[in-house]
Order: sequence, then structure tokens, then C-alpha cells
Amino acid sequence: KQLLSVLRPSLEQFESNAVDIAAGQEKKLLSYMKKNNSCLFGKEFNFDKIESYSDFKEQVPIHHYKDLYPYIKKASTENNILCSEEIKRFESTSGTSNFQKNIPYTDAFIMEYQQAIATWIHDLAANKPLAFSQKFYASISPPLKEITQFGKHQIGDANDLSYFSTDAAQALSANLIQPETANSTEDFYKNTINALKKNPFSFISIWSPSFFYILDDYLQDKRKWSDIFPSLKLLSCWTDASSAPLIARIQERLGTIEIQGKGLWSTEAVISIPLCKSKAPVLALAHFYEFKNINTGIIALAHQLEKGQDYSVIVTTAAGLYRYQTNDVVRIIDHHNQIPCMQFIGRQGNHSDLAGEKLSEQQVCLALDQLKISAPSFLYATDRNAYTLFTEADIGVNQCLEFSHALEKNPYFQQALRLKQIRPLTYQILKKGRINQINREWNVKQKIKDGAHKNKLLFNHNELNNIKSFGQDQMEILSRE
Repeated sequence: KQLLSVLRPSLEQFESNAVDIAAGQEKKLLSYMKKNNSCLFGKEFNFDKIESYSDFKEQVPIHHYKDLYPYIKKASTENNILCSEEIKRFESTSGTSNFQKNIPYTDAFIMEYQQAIATWIHDLAANKPLAFSQKFYASISPPLKEITQFGKHQIGDANDLSYFSTDAAQALSANLIQPETANSTEDFYKNTINALKKNPFSFISIWSPSFFYILDDYLQDKRKWSDIFPSLKLLSCWTDASSAPLIARIQERLGTIEIQGKGLWSTEAVISIPLCKSKAPVLALAHFYEFKNINTGIIALAHQLEKGQDYSVIVTTAAGLYRYQTNDVVRIIDHHNQIPCMQFIGRQGNHSDLAGEKLSEQQVCLALDQLKISAPSFLYATDRNAYTLFTEADIGVNQCLEFSHALEKNPYFQQALRLKQIRPLTYQILKKGRINQINREWNVKQKIKDGAHKNKLLFNHNELNNIKSFGQDQMEILSRE
């Protein structure tokens, strides 16, 4: 009750924004412009002259992280760069063309995040009250993550409750199961299982389904979770895109415990949140959103989204990200009380995401370059939790380890390895010419014209299933480790 009371104002903000989405979104955008017109970015892009969305899109171009990085780097040591508000810390996430992106966090941005959480929690409490009949366990930020520096600010925070206001954090701590601190992966999982066994709990919130698999392994109990933990009523986790094939197996282990899809949350922004009575997660309305139609390239606002269409998401937030291209793609499923409902269908560009590692083809390319591997090579998700480097280069175990270490510059790849959500990297050396043959057949299957054929460096799980030249009986494997 105390938690719901503290979060009530955030819920009311969402409800207010949902009354007239077009007006609410424009009001939010203009408040950003007014609040930040004196910062460096605001001056350079004439925020003081922006009086409408039309002015905004005319003055401010769409940005990728690399475009904003000079401002982000400057903001790590100076104030009043991206926004007028003081930056509290940075959080790291995986980049497309670089391994790590550092995202600024301000108090106002944290309140935007909290608004989304409050709406979700209140909806759950109203529609599934038994989920809050006991304590709950939540894995909010990456466990065992390293706290590092970026300029004068730290990257990350060891305390999960730092994602909330002081009042909300205090209310949460009274209900949250917090395992003992761990210094190793093994201890982290053991401590988590011990804490769950000691405390009756009714709700679990995690990110990747693979995290549940590992908890289940450490539980070492073949009974269904509904028999082991009779008070547990709900598991919240990712259920869309690359997570979708994992859900049936989790439901089998859970028994009668319900699974709710998490919606689309990222380090940079909250895009969608689940509501019990909507057909799919709804737009969070926490920031200002734009949507680029995948087929037509036309930019639409939240109130203009069409059912059945796919869009890439562009956000503007209170933390100083302006017209930021997230590379997340959503499909509009329906509308819930005028709010668009959307399904996350993946990321633009060539990515692999078995356990939230957000590995990109550009990262594989950089890792190969770092090891000076110029022979034909590619990385393939050979299983639901494993990658294999296929190469025609004469490499050994040490170079494979170096390649893995290079990929670990992506903090989420490192986290997935550390938490055993993906297995250690393996490699296979193929006969010369085989990789070009595999790529050629893949291009033909994709109906890519000869002149546009490309050699991919990253293949997703099952992507090579129907490629005959990749069949084990067709390949001469010269070395394997």
C-alpha cells in the first residue's frame, strides 16, 4: 500500500498524458525545449525558437549515438551541455558500431522511468492483486557489474533502487527480496536461490528468459515452480523477438504460474509497458516519441500510428537525447483506449540477441580487425545459448579467447558470459572457399541480386538451417575447439 501510494502521482501523470496523446506529447516536447534552451546543445539547435513539433523537426536532425557522442563526452566533465539539469551518473549499453554507449541519467529522466514502472505496477495490483500478496524479487540492473568512471561521473550504480526517487526506493526496499552481496557468478545465483527459499514471494521481475533458466539450474529441484513456491503468481520477462522461442519451456517449468511480457525497455528509454487488459504492451508515454515507418520512411507521431505497420523508434528524453534513433522496431497490434499497442519485433541492422547481449555485425568486424583476422570468417549463434566462430584462418585456442575478450567490450555480451547465460565461445576452422560458398548460397536464398551479394559476419540462430553448404556432411572441418 505504501509503494502504491508513493507511485500514485506517476500513474496520474500517465493517465493525464493518455487523455489526449497528441497534446500531451507536444506539451512534453516543448517543456524539454524551454527547460534546456540555455544548454550548449539547446543554443546550437535554437531551442528558444522552437514553438511546435514542426519547428523541432526542422531545427533538430535525427541523431545516432555517434552524432551525440561529442556532446556526451563533453557532458561527462562539464555541466549544461546536453541539458540544463545536472547529470547524476551514466549507464552503459551496447552500441551498433561501437562496443559501449554511455547514456546520461538525470533526476528528471529517472522520474520518467518511474512513471512507466508506476503505471505497470498499479495496473498489476488492480488486476492481479495476488501478485503483491507477498514480497517480490526483481533483477533490475546487471548483477556483478563493474562500476567505472566516465569523466567525472560513475558508470552504473550497484544499488538497483537508484532507478527510483528516494520515496519510491524506500517503499520498494520494504517489499523487495535482496540477496546477500556476491563476488562471483556462482555465489550470486546461490545467494539468490537461498533468498527465494527463505522469503515467501509472489512476483518475480527479470529481463532475459535465459536468466530464469540459470536460476532454475541452481534450484536443483525437478518439481514445477508452482509446487516449490506456492505463493508465486507471476513472472515478468521479455517474451518478444529473440525471447519468444524460450517462453514455452519456461512455462513448462513454472507450472500454473503466469508469465507477463515485459514490453520494451532499454537503457536509453522506456518504449512500451504491459497492461493486463491490452492485447500487447502499450506506448509508455514517458518521453517524446517519433516513429519512422519501415516501408515508407515517413515519420509519424504517437497518435498517428497505424495498425499492422512496422516502425523504428526515435526518442527525445529528459536526459538530453534528442531525436535519438534507438534502432528498435515495433509492430502496431491495436489501440487500447487510444494508446497504441505494440510488439517488439527486433532491431534494425544485423544483430544477434540470445540473452540480451545485443551483439552487432559491426562489433564482430571490429573484433576480427583487432586480431588481424583477414581470412573469411563469421560468427554464428549455433544454439540458443552459444556462439561459434567459423573461420578459414589458422587460429588456435588463444586467438579464440582473444576474439571473445574483444567482443566483451560490449558490456552486455560480457554480462551474459559472466552470468552463464551464454556458453564460452568456440571455433571451427573450415577449408578455404567454404565460407564464400556458404555466403553465396545464403544470398541466393534471400533473393539478393548478384551485384548486391554480401559476406555476412554474423548469423542468427537457425539462419543457416537450410543452407546445404553449411551442412556438417558438406563441410571439411580442419580444426575444432
